[in-house]
Amino acid sequence: IISSARVTQINDVSPTVKKVCLKIEEEQMTFKAGQWLDFFIPALSTVGGYSMCSAPSQMLQNQSLSLAIKFSQHPPAHWIHNQCQVGSEVKVRVGGDFFYDPKPGQGDDLLLVAGGVGINPMLSIIQHVADLKSQGEMHENSVILLYSAKSLEELIFKVDLKQFCSMLLCSMFLYGRITQEVISSTLKEHFADSGRLQSYICGPSPMIDAMEQYLMSNGISNQQIHYEKWW
Repeated sequence: IISSARVTQINDVSPTVKKVCLKIEEEQMTFKAGQWLDFFIPALSTVGGYSMCSAPSQMLQNQSLSLAIKFSQHPPAHWIHNQCQVGSEVKVRVGGDFFYDPKPGQGDDLLLVAGGVGINPMLSIIQHVADLKSQGEMHENSVILLYSAKSLEELIFKVDLKQFCSMLLCSMFLYGRITQEVISSTLKEHFADSGRLQSYICGPSPMIDAMEQYLMSNGISNQQIHYEKWW
């Protein structure tokens, strides 16, 4: 489904990242926590692709969603940072096989690993888990977030993450760089039964490759590791 959408809010969440809120016209459009959006801008032939940072419930409740886009010279990102304004009209389409959508009563332990704006789908997943638990549709589980960025000011959504982590009894750890030692100690301290673990990774491709290797060297199988490479 391709839907028209209107920008309802745009603001800075770091020196290089803008959060954009969209009102979606198509009432049948939904998404799963972790998925991304094709972003079609009038007069631009290049299509943008950005992960949602909002919960699926926000879409169901008021037909809106949120994105956080880092500045770059890529035409869609450049347009968002320099020309986009409240009232701008775009078109969008949901896509991607990277998502967390557990069955009722399912209770996977989750290790979420994010680099930079790779936090977007993780924030969506954390909010979705919080919604499921508040509705009694998910058993108790362990949720650990490892989040890295080049600088403290680029660690976006810290306040939101702390709020949801508090609700979930989720632990969040902030790093400049996530090493193999960090992965090994996290698994040992928080995931005694690694068979229940599902790990989601989002960030630059070299980081994803490294995290996958670190997890596999600690006995985590390919089937338990989920990622999507963007850049």
